[in-house]
Amino acid sequence: MKPLLPAVLLTLACLASSCSKHPTRAPATGPAAGETPAASYCLPASTAWADDEYTQWMTRAELQYFQDQAPTGQYFAHVEGRNNAGLCEFRAVRKPLVAEQYAAAEVCWGLSDNEVFDTELRLLRAGFVRKSMQVFVSASGVALHQLVWLKPVGAPPAPAPQTAASSPPEPPPPPSVDETAGLDHPATPPAAEPEATPAADTSPPEVKPPAARVAPPTESRSGAERAVAGPKKFTTYTVVQGDVVEKIARRQHTTVEAILAANNLKNDSLQIGQKLKIPKK
Repeated sequence: MKPLLPAVLLTLACLASSCSKHPTRAPATGPAAGETPAASYCLPASTAWADDEYTQWMTRAELQYFQDQAPTGQYFAHVEGRNNAGLCEFRAVRKPLVAEQYAAAEVCWGLSDNEVFDTELRLLRAGFVRKSMQVFVSASGVALHQLVWLKPVGAPPAPAPQTAASSPPEPPPPPSVDETAGLDHPATPPAAEPEATPAADTSPPEVKPPAARVAPPTESRSGAERAVAGPKKFTTYTVVQGDVVEKIARRQHTTVEAILAANNLKNDSLQIGQKLKIPKK
């Protein structure tokens, strides 16, 4: 037995020396074979938040209501979301806003890709800077984003980009008479201005009163005077309905002028029952 003891001790010493040359490997911390990693991403934050600083997991509306009840001057410094068996849940860390460093804060959660683009572009133009971002995938495969943006005190807003297309350059003005004096081609005479067309007269036509009817004389006035001056006797005639001076003169074999002169009439208007003196030849 004694000869075997040195050999056993030598063997143990060799084994100890071999183990000291190979460091012990830590167990792997990644997902096991066949295991799907969690679909989430979180922007590295300057502050690591402990679990007891977060609110409990809530729905999107519950977290909004919790934020509405926050005291004045406090905001969500960080927001996280997760897909819990098909239900989207959110939690946040609520902290007071350092008024000496930041003038305003804007926090959003549950935003789609399109909403994130519009929101971040608006905040960038307003002078905000992003402080925190976290993304997870919902049960329907939509990526939902959680954002925290702060506006530093005195930060001017970024200028808005010029999206309107630049207008084409205006054509140069036509050369003046002095500039074209030395050219070979003759100057084009100015186009004659078209004559203005008079506007159509839209006023209603003037309505003239009807002219008084005068029976045409059968003889000249001088002849009537000779007819009146000739006879010295008169007969009397009573006007009946339908009589006119011309008809009476024709029946009495005299003239209209003689009857008008004998009765001192200025026109041939007659009245029924009127007495007329008829000159006799």
